[in-house]
Amino acid sequence: MLTRRQFLGTATLGAAAVSLAGKAAEMPVPRLAFPLFDTHAHLISSDQVRYPRVAGDAGAPTALGAAPAIPEAEKLLVWMDENNVGGAVAVQPPGTYGFNNYYVLDSADRFRSRLMPVVVLDTTSDGTPDLLRQYIRERGLAGLRITGPLAEDGSLAWLDSTTARRSWEVAEQHSLAIDIVTAPPGRMPAAIAACAKLARDYPNTRLVLDHLAWLQPAAGPDYGIDADLRSLALFPNIYLKFTSLNLAQLSAAQMSAPELLRRLVDVYGADRLMWGSDIGNTAGTYADFVRSAVGATTLLNAEEQRKVLRDTGMRVFVRGGARRA
Repeated sequence: MLTRRQFLGTATLGAAAVSLAGKAAEMPVPRLAFPLFDTHAHLISSDQVRYPRVAGDAGAPTALGAAPAIPEAEKLLVWMDENNVGGAVAVQPPGTYGFNNYYVLDSADRFRSRLMPVVVLDTTSDGTPDLLRQYIRERGLAGLRITGPLAEDGSLAWLDSTTARRSWEVAEQHSLAIDIVTAPPGRMPAAIAACAKLARDYPNTRLVLDHLAWLQPAAGPDYGIDADLRSLALFPNIYLKFTSLNLAQLSAAQMSAPELLRRLVDVYGADRLMWGSDIGNTAGTYADFVRSAVGATTLLNAEEQRKVLRDTGMRVFVRGGARRA
């Protein structure tokens, strides 16, 4: 499996990404007829007394040649207003806060009309299902993000184990979204196979594969959408999320983001593909991220574009889950 550094290096990111962002900043941000919905914004507070950060820098945001912006909730809302983004999913940054989700939850409480909370919890802990129920009931949780590696014995305890499935059962009861990202980055066939099994076993749960499941871009006609990813298209409750990290990789590799997005929509449908900025983790301004996202959808028709940049995310991430139980 690739490390995160190796994944980014496959597209020669770094200074090239900064140069591309600088050139893009000279262009106006396209303003569409509808407000966008950002499904992947990492919130980080400057108040380190109330919201202490984890020690060390293991898992800290990866800068693509420059430091990522620090998106406090109030700053993010200003950037959203400036760039025609109506709402966002506030995703816990585990490299900053670990399993302490209070800044994301508190911010989503303060700005309920704009922000939806997605927490990161340890699915190998016996207490997680009850905590998940509490967050759904009391904080209007919109999703759970889970992440982890492939163990030496080939198991994925954080994703598919007897203990982890107790959290999946809670998600199933509420038709909750579960964001899935493997760490370190890289295509993990075992995780793809587990997602197919989980999608079949929990049909009311929405499985969202972050960063296009670490798709490695390639030349057409499939642009890196391999047999594993195509096999997941058979499950109507599996969704793909493309982020600024993916788009920066494509730009640095001089590959066409619009052609990849067109192919993804052809394989999955626009109602199963969504955009997330990855603000707080990927370097660049929020305007950069919106500009690149809109530009990536130029080969989609108007209805597809609206679904990818707004409707799919709003339908998948719902406070308290799509079904109360």
